[in-house]
Amino acid sequence: MDDVASEQLDGFGAFDSWMHIPECAADGIADSYEPESPVETLQGDAPALKVSGPSQVEHAWQQCAMAAQSKRRKLVQPKLPWEHSPFNLVFRTGGRWHGTALANLSDMFQPAGFGVADVLNSDLVDNSTLARKFEAPAPPVVQLNFKQTRKELPDEDIRRVALCKLRHLLLQDPLATQLGVSIKSMLDSGCHPSVAEQSISDCFRMKASSTLQKRASSLWRLEKLLRGGGVLNPLRITEQQLYSALCELREGSAGATSAQHMLEALFFLDSTAQLILVDLRQVASGRCRGVARDMFVKKHPLEQKRPLTLANVQLLESLYHQLPNSMKCILGQLLFCIHSCCRWKDAQRLQGLWAEKTLIHADALSSKTALSAEARTRFLPYGALGSGVNGHDWGADWIESRMLEGLEFEHFSLPSFSERSCSWTGNPMSASEATYWLREFLGSSLEPFNAHWYGSRSCKTTLLTWAGRCVQVSFSPTERRLLGHHLEPSMKSILTYSRESYTALYSKVLLMFRCMRSGEYDPDLPAIDRVVQLSDASLPQQSSQDDDKPSDVFHESDSESSVASECGLVGEE
Repeated sequence: MDDVASEQLDGFGAFDSWMHIPECAADGIADSYEPESPVETLQGDAPALKVSGPSQVEHAWQQCAMAAQSKRRKLVQPKLPWEHSPFNLVFRTGGRWHGTALANLSDMFQPAGFGVADVLNSDLVDNSTLARKFEAPAPPVVQLNFKQTRKELPDEDIRRVALCKLRHLLLQDPLATQLGVSIKSMLDSGCHPSVAEQSISDCFRMKASSTLQKRASSLWRLEKLLRGGGVLNPLRITEQQLYSALCELREGSAGATSAQHMLEALFFLDSTAQLILVDLRQVASGRCRGVARDMFVKKHPLEQKRPLTLANVQLLESLYHQLPNSMKCILGQLLFCIHSCCRWKDAQRLQGLWAEKTLIHADALSSKTALSAEARTRFLPYGALGSGVNGHDWGADWIESRMLEGLEFEHFSLPSFSERSCSWTGNPMSASEATYWLREFLGSSLEPFNAHWYGSRSCKTTLLTWAGRCVQVSFSPTERRLLGHHLEPSMKSILTYSRESYTALYSKVLLMFRCMRSGEYDPDLPAIDRVVQLSDASLPQQSSQDDDKPSDVFHESDSESSVASECGLVGEE
């Protein structure tokens, strides 16, 4: 009998649930049987979820979970021994569609069991408790930006968003501008909307993306103010409406330059899209300009980045030879900006680099001071001493490192570097990211509370500051302007077609570096020490009388025009 039982067990496997007899029933003890709860079977070690709602109430989601679990238990029942093969063929208890494509069709309609345990094990929490929890004051923690950089969007995204704002402003009242009338006539004649988009893009093609962003944001804010006052057509603005909007802006404690920028944006739109129904010289009256002036004088003074010290530049040049090739490309471009007095964005426009022993030559396609279309299509030469202040050449190695990394001169000279993947990206490295790398390379030489004084702009001002403070080597005002790439109109052709001016200029720069190495000149001396040193030194002879002689004819240089554009003279763009 035991052998038969063992054979049966071997054939059928382990005891199924229907064969199990509780011990209490076998002993004759009364069994208080309770049905098995799905909560107990699905209960795990995971913590219970907290759900908002009144306590001691069974919600609809728990009812749905219970119904789905009950339906699943009815469909998925344990099979009896004669329902298994090969007995299912004798008793005809097998699947009707066994062996066909419809064999598992019933399993497709079974309710899923995922998440049932979480719903049934959830703890209900009163809404009032959650409300009191979220109303707790925030901890006194300030979010820190460890890299001290700001996120800069690509130039294409900045331009696209600005053109969308201008398109919305123009097409909501197309009859108010000449550009809008042209676009409306094109669309009425059955032209494709993409042609209208191209017309708006071509109208603002001559403006830089940053300029479009600035003007479009000012117009967008002015439109919001006018619509708040009941003006439905901002492009048909009157003098009274503009004055009311500017007064509201002043009373709302807006930025000091916001009103000035709005007036400049209106004249910008008039010069490009040609306002038809509005005469801006009458709309921008004296009292409107007065409000803008009243707000502008409250502007905070301009704080410029400080130049790097001699110890900082010496540290960067010493660190260069200890870095891998990828970091050499970044630090090399920072050193190039220092020794060539070049802006970071101008250095991103380089189209060629070559070294002549320790003298680095570079050609840039355009710069910030290149205002005309002809100037933007002309190569501008740059020069830098690759030996630096330490006397160890880093320029030739920098060019070689760029070749090893596969960096080419296309739309930009240096792409952004991803620290996560340790590879170059397809976007240009921004000035903000260059500031982060500069502070990273300087490291502990910068005090934590003074790190914000130094940035990528410090690279351009360093050599110019040293040349202005130097007593041993005299730099005339014209030479210092040439060193900073700010030229008179008569000097542009000389700089473009000949580098002899840079040869004579950098001979003085090399002489100044030699004075630094010998200890005769320290650019980091306090101002009083430099005054005493200058009084003790003999007055240098003037190289030419034309340098100090004031010119009777005024020539507007590139730098002066850029300063005037930054100050923002209303209506004179």
